Amino acid sequence: MKVYRIVVLVFVFLVGCGGADKPLADLFAEQVGSMRLTHLVTGEEAMRAVHELHGKPLDVEEAAVATYSVPGADQAAMVWVSRHDNAAQAREQAAVMIEKMLHPLAGAPTPFHDPEQFRYAGVDVYAFQGMGLTHLVFQHRDRVWWISAPGQAQDQDSPAGLLLEAMLAAAEE
Repeated sequence: MKVYRIVVLVFVFLVGCGGADKPLADLFAEQVGSMRLTHLVTGEEAMRAVHELHGKPLDVEEAAVATYSVPGADQAAMVWVSRHDNAAQAREQAAVMIEKMLHPLAGAPTPFHDPEQFRYAGVDVYAFQGMGLTHLVFQHRDRVWWISAPGQAQDQDSPAGLLLEAMLAAAEE
C-alpha cells in the first residue's frame, strides 16, 4: 500500500509539472500563411535585443524574436515575446509599454499613432499604426507579445491578422 501511495504521488507530481511552459523558440511556426520564418533569436541574444529595444534591462525570464518574410511587402514582420516570472509581472510590463505608446514623454517624438483596443480570442490586444506597419501588443499568462506586421489585425488574411491568430494559438499551448 505504501508503494502504491508513492507511485500515485510521483504520478500526480509529474502530471502537475508536465504543463510547464515550453521554450519560447518552440512557439514559432516555420510558416504562417504565405510568410516564412527567416530568422529566430533566442537565449542571451534575444534578452539583449529586448533590453536594447526598451533602453534598459527588463525583468524577464526568457525572450525570443522572430522575423517572418512577407511576400510582396517592403518590410518583414517581427514578433517579440518575453516570458516573465508570473502573469502579474507580464501584465505590468504590457501596461507600461502601452502607456508609453499612448502617452510618450513630453516633447518626445513617437512613431506610433491611431491606437485602438479590441478583444481577440478573449485577450485584450492594443494596436498602433506606425512606420508603415501595424503594431500589436498583448499579454497572455506570463508572456508579453509584440507583433509588427503589414496589414490590419482585424483582417485575418493580412500578415498582421495571420500572425495575431497564430501567436494567440501558440500562447495557448
